[in-house]
Amino acid sequence: MSIFAWDTYYNSYLQVVHGLSIATAGYTLNAFSVTSTILAPFIGLFLRWYGRYYWPEVFGIPWCVLGTALLIHFRQPGNDIGYLVMCQVFHGYPPGDCSCAALYSMFGSIGQAIGFGISGALWTNDLPREMYKALPQDAKNQTAALYGDMKLQMADPIGTPIRDAVVHAYGVVQREMVIAGCAFLPLICICVIAWRNKPIDRQQTKGNVF
Repeated sequence: MSIFAWDTYYNSYLQVVHGLSIATAGYTLNAFSVTSTILAPFIGLFLRWYGRYYWPEVFGIPWCVLGTALLIHFRQPGNDIGYLVMCQVFHGYPPGDCSCAALYSMFGSIGQAIGFGISGALWTNDLPREMYKALPQDAKNQTAALYGDMKLQMADPIGTPIRDAVVHAYGVVQREMVIAGCAFLPLICICVIAWRNKPIDRQQTKGNVF
């Protein structure tokens, strides 16, 4: 829930606000999945050796919190793209950990649906309003067209009044999305800490799990 509340429109943000190409924006976004994929086998081997999943999952909480909370500051116009990559790498550990525990696919889908709903509501309601407020008086009639066309948003170079207004609107809405994602972090912490530290190397699941 936390990640998908702010991740949905991340690609658009990177292209419009930071002026990245589609390829470079993709590399930035994939720092998350690459980190998760690299770590997953090692975490799986550790779980096989250690025999318990509780403490590896608890260890992932600070990375999830850090990666999300730092975005409130770093996911703003003018900040270096390297900090965003750093936050993506921080987020790479918890999914890699959860995938080894066979939980990420199931609960990730539920969280994805909720997160998409939150980010979609913020994007649809707040972005046009922020664009209208930031646009120069003679360009306010372009709000609807700019909101619906990413190519039009990037038509003006960075530093021009219309592009700066769009960038400002993106910054405001993206910050709201990250704050919404942070609101789920206490729930994530409570849910993980509440797990029972059962040995998975000796006890097998039998029958119904529910």
